[in-house]
Amino acid sequence: RGPVAMPGEYTVRLTVGGVTHEEALEVEMDPRVETGMGALQEQFDLSMAIRDAMAVRERALEAARGAGAAPDERLVAIGGELETLYRILQESDAEPLPRTVMLVHELVGEVEGLAGR
Repeated sequence: RGPVAMPGEYTVRLTVGGVTHEEALEVEMDPRVETGMGALQEQFDLSMAIRDAMAVRERALEAARGAGAAPDERLVAIGGELETLYRILQESDAEPLPRTVMLVHELVGEVEGLAGR
């Protein structure tokens, strides 16, 4: 499941049997939420960074398995930490806490470093 879409205008595209149908769609902010767009954008950006890091992690683990090597234990374990942070970000409409932001950046960097080995 991907990150919750930001409020805005989108185009929904459905292709069936070679025929494409498009329809405009507007995602509106829940009127009960008082969080500013900047905070929501930060939340979205962090969620996307986690999603991308999880994809890099999965490719690195698959490459290790394909080479017959044991996967890096830290690379395996970091998945749970990223999933927890992702849930925290996606289950709230509040500005991410500084500690959450720091942890996301640290773990994403760690995945990139581990996957690069």
